[in-house]
Amino acid sequence: MTQVPTHVSSYDNMQTVMNKFEISHAWNLPVIDDGKYIGFLSKSRIFNTYRTHLIRQTKE
Repeated sequence: MTQVPTHVSSYDNMQTVMNKFEISHAWNLPVIDDGKYIGFLSKSRIFNTYRTHLIRQTKE
């Protein structure tokens, strides 16, 4: 096992999350709230969701 470079919280805003991805060069980061593991957040999932929203907006 290796130590993760950092983690995010469900309370973090998008700017904070993206900064943590940028600094760590990671594509997946664990989500930890109040010392409890919640899950993983994927940079690619964020980008895919963002693209989907952009496509919807251009169709309107």
